[in-house]
Amino acid sequence: MLVVVDCSDLCICLSCPEVVLVCPLQVLAGKIRPGLLIVAVLCFAMPAARAQQAPANDGLLATDGTLIPDFDRRADEEDEDRFDDPVSRPQVRSAEPQDPLDRAHADWSSQAIDRQDRQARNAPLPDPLRQIPRDFRDDRFSQRIARRNNPDNGDWRNRDDTAFDPLGIPVGSFVFYPEIYSQLITSNNLFASRTSKKADYASRITPSFRLRSDWNNHELEFFGTLTRTDWRHFGSESTTEFETRVRGRIDVTSRTSVSGGLRHEQQTEGRGSPELPDAAARPAVTTQSEIFGRIEHRFNRLGFRFQGQVIRNIYEDVRLNSGAIQNNHLRDYDEHLLSLRTNYEFSPRLSVFADTALGERVFDSHVDDGGFMQGSKSWLVALGGRLEFSPALSFLGRLGYARAMPDEVSQTDLQGVIWDASLIWTPTRLTTFT
Repeated sequence: MLVVVDCSDLCICLSCPEVVLVCPLQVLAGKIRPGLLIVAVLCFAMPAARAQQAPANDGLLATDGTLIPDFDRRADEEDEDRFDDPVSRPQVRSAEPQDPLDRAHADWSSQAIDRQDRQARNAPLPDPLRQIPRDFRDDRFSQRIARRNNPDNGDWRNRDDTAFDPLGIPVGSFVFYPEIYSQLITSNNLFASRTSKKADYASRITPSFRLRSDWNNHELEFFGTLTRTDWRHFGSESTTEFETRVRGRIDVTSRTSVSGGLRHEQQTEGRGSPELPDAAARPAVTTQSEIFGRIEHRFNRLGFRFQGQVIRNIYEDVRLNSGAIQNNHLRDYDEHLLSLRTNYEFSPRLSVFADTALGERVFDSHVDDGGFMQGSKSWLVALGGRLEFSPALSFLGRLGYARAMPDEVSQTDLQGVIWDASLIWTPTRLTTFT
């Protein structure tokens, strides 16, 4: 402690919890320049004594010696959750000595309680969309809720195309997406007849569901849909179609994944199909079953996707108006497909790809009713790309060459240039033109 006093006849008293020193200024005045006195006192304070003194950063010292607390500074420190050493903080203590560990525990507990009370008073009312189940607090379900609340951070160019997707219903570690779709359709030639045209209208309802895993890695999905079409005047043309599918993906590494699945569906051949006779009493029923697998890998900007499919097509027999049955199983066949896509990304807005594919159709009956061989082989090569002009406008196209070679020698090969292209315009997040 250093005290400088500009006087000559006064007496100064310095005190601290351990040392009290009274020094007449006249004694020391002779050793230094008259009119200026320097008195140095060295104080040794124990931790308990220092705890009773007010730290300098806890307030301001008034002219009368009282301590004025600095409430603004304390509030800032509490908001930033900066905990000082409990021993050095000003506390109201009893005269009985306490264990320093007990005092530290009490200080931390009181500070935590005060902070919780302050946060509870200042907390806003809960938002129902933000009340996330505990099991989904840190997963993609909560991320979808965050995207719904703030889809583009105020800039439409940063929009998230999935921000307005259904949130789904959490079911354990899965998310359930139910959906129902209804239509009202009409036809002025229901039987696709050249001479006797019949008009009718129908209602079509399509419920569906999707059960998808919500894991950080890997994926498992179940899908099912049912379509019922009821014609008002010609009930014989009413149909029921359905599809079921299960698909899974294993993330081997961050750049390699293996996926596969099964699919089964039932459809009907419309009256306009060339394979359905005009004398059929009802539309023909067909079923299709598929097993598929895929391997994907990326080398930075270069990526590969290899896929294989085996599809089984079965055609049910057709009942004619006369009551006879037309055998339709000669049309049953298996289809084998292999494809490879190589993709290179020049930038997030520009990428090109090359497609190669091989296909084969193998019929259960190699010879049809007319004595002709059934079956064919085919191949395809194509180049394409994707270009994004702006966040709202993009182009996707492909140009290539394909060839199909029938097993029947009397038939010529089918070959030619193939192309497909699409221009996608998305003026808003809920509107897309293709």
